[in-house]
Amino acid sequence: IDGIDEDISSLARTRRAESLNGTGETSGAALRGLAARLAVLAAQHLVATTPGDPPSFGEASFEHSPDSRRGDRLAFIRWPGRHESQASPGAVESTTVPVSSGPESILLGVRQLGTQAEAEGWLSGAAFLRETLVELLQQRSDADPGDHETELAAARMQAGLSCLAAGRSEEALEHFSKSERSSKTLSALVPTESAHKVRAACALTMIGLIRLQSGRSADAVLAADEAVTISQHLADQGTEFDDILALALTVLGLVRLQADDPDAEHSIVRAVTIFEKVSKRSGRRSDRLQALLGLTLLGTLYLKTERISDAENTLTRAIGMSEALAAEDAPDNSSRLLLASMLVGVGTMYLASDRMGEAEAPITSAIAIAEE
Repeated sequence: IDGIDEDISSLARTRRAESLNGTGETSGAALRGLAARLAVLAAQHLVATTPGDPPSFGEASFEHSPDSRRGDRLAFIRWPGRHESQASPGAVESTTVPVSSGPESILLGVRQLGTQAEAEGWLSGAAFLRETLVELLQQRSDADPGDHETELAAARMQAGLSCLAAGRSEEALEHFSKSERSSKTLSALVPTESAHKVRAACALTMIGLIRLQSGRSADAVLAADEAVTISQHLADQGTEFDDILALALTVLGLVRLQADDPDAEHSIVRAVTIFEKVSKRSGRRSDRLQALLGLTLLGTLYLKTERISDAENTLTRAIGMSEALAAEDAPDNSSRLLLASMLVGVGTMYLASDRMGEAEAPITSAIAIAEE
């Protein structure tokens, strides 16, 4: 590259680290910070997976040694053995753990580190690790086409979710699109394998959301509608796929609502009905929350179309459901904040209808929740 006297692979990593680590730092500082964080995660993983008592870290050291077979260097974490104090004078037992050993262990390590980064809320690092896993799997697929496409499609789906959580919508859209295409191909090759259809439906649902956020309403409707079609085929096979259908319907309803499509109500009502059935079967809080969000969306639709009576009934149901969730999960402020937003919505609806006396109670309750 003209004007740049650097190794191309190093340059790519530097730019990636720079974009992940935010602004105000040099690319070198960003890369060093990312490497340090990865080192910590690697050390935590090694300790967690090493049998027996944890080693003594007071004398731990990071070492490297030449590898004459490849002409590069291997890195090691070395620490004294657990039974060093019982050894004979002059004898020192040590434990040496390679950071990686072979392609499969590298893939496993990157995958586990990505999961750990997500669990710790390190979103930019998780996205970096998920994309790194995709790159490694793509290299393996290129070297041996046809045998690793399922794993690669799943990794792209996960990378898309991680990038979206980190605020990188364009990269997320690319991963979801590639996962969707691969999953459709795999489904055509193995029609009896439902996992490929599930992945394609989920990818299309996320594509619809991202396109909606970027103002591409027509494209969003196409993606969400196709997600519903695939999900319906799955749901026809068994009730275990009902939640996937309901989620796709919710997104389709949201997209149609933004586009002032009269079919929005039908999609949202179906989604709420299915989620309520699913939540009764499973009892899971997540399913009840999805039903609640669907009711909120439906209430918004009724307000937008000035169907005040329908909006009042729907939002009253939503408030009752959110009150139950907040009472069951008291330490979780998100439930109470959701309840407060519902109350504000109902109060605002009453104010818009010149029902001043009825507006005071919900708005006062919302303020009290916000002050707690």
